[in-house]
Amino acid sequence: MKKMNRGFTLIELLVVIAIIGILSSVVLVSLNSARGKGKDSHIISDVQQLRTQIESDASGSNYGNSFNVPSGAIINLGNVINATQYYTLMNDAVNNSSVPSASLTVGTTTVAAGTAFPATAPITVATNGVAASGNFTTVPTAYAIYGKQSTGTWFCIDSTGRTNTAVATGNTATITCP
Repeated sequence: MKKMNRGFTLIELLVVIAIIGILSSVVLVSLNSARGKGKDSHIISDVQQLRTQIESDASGSNYGNSFNVPSGAIINLGNVINATQYYTLMNDAVNNSSVPSASLTVGTTTVAAGTAFPATAPITVATNGVAASGNFTTVPTAYAIYGKQSTGTWFCIDSTGRTNTAVATGNTATITCP
């Protein structure tokens, strides 16, 4: 006698749905981690490109062509560094930042100010130039660029070529990578 197949039972369907749910949650967690790593790679790339551009514009150890604003505050993106040279690169860094509240700003500071990293800045640029009334009175001869990563740490590269990929949060900006 032939046996009729009546389909799947309710329990079998529920087991299959549960397995699919577990697998999809694992995939989503992995996807979020991959997005964070991708953004971190993008910020590191932007910081390295920014350093390359600054070094290309330098005259010896004089970085006055790159920096042209007062230090010690978060300043509009177009004013932090020479806007015509850096606007596209900095805009890219802001748009690809893992900092949720990133806006078109970066931080800039002098060593003497010892300003803490701005929480909403995807990139912080520290120089040793002394600024007054919209320009530097002492031209910067050293700098460090910090890019905020999704882990809360900062990627740092400075004018001596030193690089550090895990600068702790809460540090103050200096012109030498820790």
